[in-house]
Amino acid sequence: GMFNGATDRYNWRLVGKREMYMPYNSNRMTAPNLKYADVLKPGHMNQDLARYELHRVWVVEATLKPGTSHIYAKRVFYIDEDSWAILATDKYDGRGELWRYSEQHNENWFNVPMFFGTIEVHNDLQSGRYIAMGLRNEETKIYEAIKRSGAMLKRTWGENLIVNGGIGLVALAAMLPAVLLAGVGFVSGSTGL
Repeated sequence: GMFNGATDRYNWRLVGKREMYMPYNSNRMTAPNLKYADVLKPGHMNQDLARYELHRVWVVEATLKPGTSHIYAKRVFYIDEDSWAILATDKYDGRGELWRYSEQHNENWFNVPMFFGTIEVHNDLQSGRYIAMGLRNEETKIYEAIKRSGAMLKRTWGENLIVNGGIGLVALAAMLPAVLLAGVGFVSGSTGL
């Protein structure tokens, strides 16, 4: 995610609200017709696919408390006013220099409806490296895998599983009143009621 670590190691301050260009509606980055090599480029994500929009964000600053330790001495979070998702983060090292920058590309799934973080990118500005997580361009659709799993269960375990499971549920339902009565009798006997 866009935050890791213990929140109690930092002093938190709401800086305020501002308009900034943020990764937003990055649907082109997750297009199924693209390969990972189309999205991932040396040193950075393919900016021809990225989308940035002017958005209102809440700026929240976290400064490391004295006597505590963390890899980041200071972090600045840019939180979307509409979705409350962290869209970007500046991370500073112990010298106070900007070390890493992270951004959360996202999509609005209007048919669900849901705001969904898709590709998370963490850039190391001092080394020039980056890591991208959440790519799914080459992944199979999850509902297709679920359909295949159901068919495989039926093929491998057969109808016996469903029939025997149904008989077990009927037996459990028949025994439940007796178990409850025995439990009530035990409780009332042990309390002297």
